Amino acid sequence: MGSCKINLSGVKIPKGYSNRTISLYFWVGLVSAIALRVIIIADYYNDNVARMLFYLGVMGYMAFFAHRYRIAKRRTNVLN
Repeated sequence: MGSCKINLSGVKIPKGYSNRTISLYFWVGLVSAIALRVIIIADYYNDNVARMLFYLGVMGYMAFFAHRYRIAKRRTNVLN
């Protein structure tokens, strides 16, 4: 079989995120997911708590998926 040589001299690999940043977004996503599921229970007892959990969950998901979008864009920039 012939060997295939790939020239990687022009490829710029982006710097990764720190463990603290990775943990932060993990916990933001986890707390958001739990908050959105606890709404069902909280709505039975108190509408204001359910509304607060809803906004907490949605804002957390927005932050988490904005971070995931940035990661995806960085990956596509490496491939292009």
